[in-house]
Amino acid sequence: MTQLKLMKKKIGENKFGYAHGCGHYATALSYLGEGKKAIKWYEKKISILKSLFKKSEYQMLRIPHSNLVHDYMEFDPKNHKKILLHAKYALEYAIDTD
Repeated sequence: MTQLKLMKKKIGENKFGYAHGCGHYATALSYLGEGKKAIKWYEKKISILKSLFKKSEYQMLRIPHSNLVHDYMEFDPKNHKKILLHAKYALEYAIDTD
């Protein structure tokens, strides 16, 4: 977490590097059995990436959304609303060719 704080201070949150740092932190939390906390950081990563991508680049968010569906199914399986939301985005971005 300290590295994320340093990154936030140095480069700010709205940068690709910080987004990837959030993803790495989420992965570490998952490995430590903190799946629900990890989900928060994965969602933050997606949110930052979405703010940085042009609408025509949103298809690159397909994989992060698919991964988030998997994490919700594993760590918060009763959260059907979030599972369906991220599955919808993953499918939408997978078939969007514009």
